[in-house]
Amino acid sequence: MPQPSRPPDRHKHVRCGPLSVLPLASLACCAALVLAGCAASARPASPGHQRGGPGRPASAAASLPCAGAMLRIRAGREGENGGAHGDIEFTNTGSRPCVLRGLPQVAIVQAGGAPLPIRLVRAPNLTLSPVVLAAGAPDAADLVVFWANWCARPPGPLSARITLPARGGVVTGPFDGPPDYNLVPKCISPGSPSTISVIDAYGPGLQGWVATRRVWRVTWLL
Repeated sequence: MPQPSRPPDRHKHVRCGPLSVLPLASLACCAALVLAGCAASARPASPGHQRGGPGRPASAAASLPCAGAMLRIRAGREGENGGAHGDIEFTNTGSRPCVLRGLPQVAIVQAGGAPLPIRLVRAPNLTLSPVVLAAGAPDAADLVVFWANWCARPPGPLSARITLPARGGVVTGPFDGPPDYNLVPKCISPGSPSTISVIDAYGPGLQGWVATRRVWRVTWLL
């Protein structure tokens, strides 16, 4: 079965300026990128690793859990190792911050609401990290999944159905892009079940990536 690489790709190209830049400017670049969240690209890949703990931001510990009714998602898929790398972006539509934490259940459903026959399996390199969603901030967090081995007929338009842990409710949204698009995994092993795994719950969303790029562009000019 195909195996996913470490997500998310959108962070791996962020770097500081060339060595020819003055030391003070380089230091400012690196410091700004770290503050903007570039450290997310260095996530450890140990199984079930839980970032956070006593050192996690106080805002994550103090915020109320996000409920499905206060969330909106949009999602899409792109090819990776014969499977489909899926990015699911979360927006908090409520009036106050909330925190996403824990391992959600993920299902892929067709236009009529019927779930595809896909087995949910736990990834050996799963990363779990709480993330605070500011009220109204679009695409503030990213849930990364990997869908593999689809041997049935083309499924047509799809949605992602996310069931939050601890009775947090359900949120459903389009899974055909953007972000990414609507790739369907290859049939790698006929007769074996199609599977989906959560790889990263949760990382910075598109909003965080755009903010990081803006900081990088500013500090590059120093």
